[in-house]
Amino acid sequence: MADQGFYPNWGNDMIYAKWGWMLNFYNRPAADGSGGGDGNGVKDSVAEEFDAIRGVIDSRVAKWQGLPDGAACATPRSAANSTTAVLGGPPQRRPSRAAVRSRRRTGPSRPSS
Repeated sequence: MADQGFYPNWGNDMIYAKWGWMLNFYNRPAADGSGGGDGNGVKDSVAEEFDAIRGVIDSRVAKWQGLPDGAACATPRSAANSTTAVLGGPPQRRPSRAAVRSRRRTGPSRPSS
């Protein structure tokens, strides 16, 4: 929309307004990406263009549809924690996002010899 001079409206972030403030507007898609495109902009509707954009995005991410979400790890994690508790160790927790990012930057920690 920005290439046509339409930006999120200053007072209503649910519409794209000409230059961000004019009364010519198009409704923005919902948070889930559906809808949008109708309004009183330069054209009566740009809903077809929004549908085309959604189609391109959907085709690009299609290869990731159906990837596992990690839910299958809950049972083995619980079993590992139970075993650790029996052996006297602390339960294993999922690492924080900050710790994961830090490891990605620096690589895995290695024991010193």
